[in-house]
Amino acid sequence: MTPPRLVPLLDQYDHATERLLARLIGPVIDSGDGADVEVPPLTDAEYLWEPAPGAWSVRRQLDGPGPGATVLVGAGEWGRDGGRPHPYPPPVTTIAWRMHHLTEMLAGRADWTVGSHSFDEDEMVVRNDAASAIDALRSAVAAWRAAPRCSRRCGARHRGAQHVPRRQRCRRPVPRDRLVGQPGGSAPRRRDRPAARPPSGNARLSRRRSAGEALRW
Repeated sequence: MTPPRLVPLLDQYDHATERLLARLIGPVIDSGDGADVEVPPLTDAEYLWEPAPGAWSVRRQLDGPGPGATVLVGAGEWGRDGGRPHPYPPPVTTIAWRMHHLTEMLAGRADWTVGSHSFDEDEMVVRNDAASAIDALRSAVAAWRAAPRCSRRCGARHRGAQHVPRRQRCRRPVPRDRLVGQPGGSAPRRRDRPAARPPSGNARLSRRRSAGEALRW
């Protein structure tokens, strides 16, 4: 069962991702006021189009990184422009660059939340055509969408495993040099404090009267 506090967030996620995929795939998309607008599927030319000189994109590994980039991130024949430190101002990016980056983020978060915890951006295949890139994005969207439900089912097991070493630390005998009042301790031992005495009958009556006055106000 989905926690109630996640319902509005998941609804927003579903709305945003459905509109994004519809905009990429077509054939129509809701304009926002209930009217359908015709949208052709994303083409390879649009996918790789560089809107400005020096734009970051996806490229063949043999061609090397683009202007301002130092590496091509990803596995396979193609890679995504990247590198650190990031240039400033940030470069303009192509649809291909953005789609791969978004797919990578969603897939990586899903894996490190409920998966094998082994996702690595250098092992992710970079797509050089629109159709396969859309398929990869759709899969990543679904993987991250399923993560909250699985996380709730599996979270108790993971948190329970975390509590074991904590209990072991709590039950472990404290070294003498860490005891309060010992050399190296955090504060002097306070043996001269008298034991606390229970309040007298008059003190208890006075407290009750004060509480009654506060309630009347």
